[in-house]
Amino acid sequence: ENLNLNTISISPNPASEYIVVKKLQDVSLSISITDIHGRGTHISNDHLGNIDNRFDISRLSSGLYVIILESDNGQIRYQRFIKEQCNY
Repeated sequence: ENLNLNTISISPNPASEYIVVKKLQDVSLSISITDIHGRGTHISNDHLGNIDNRFDISRLSSGLYVIILESDNGQIRYQRFIKEQCNY
């Protein structure tokens, strides 16, 4: 299946405590999050099974990050998001 911009939504952006990756069709995805320099974070998941997948980003430093989504057939989508300082 085709992994395009219309099959996945990522919100909120900017975010401070969590992001939600919503699959708009039944496609098997893996996710990882890196900083803008390509360094990995603790956030990764071998398989996104749910329609709404919530990830806690509260421990990440403020800055620009990249979400890397990969389908089972090897298609990759990159999405940037801004991590803001938590308000607590």
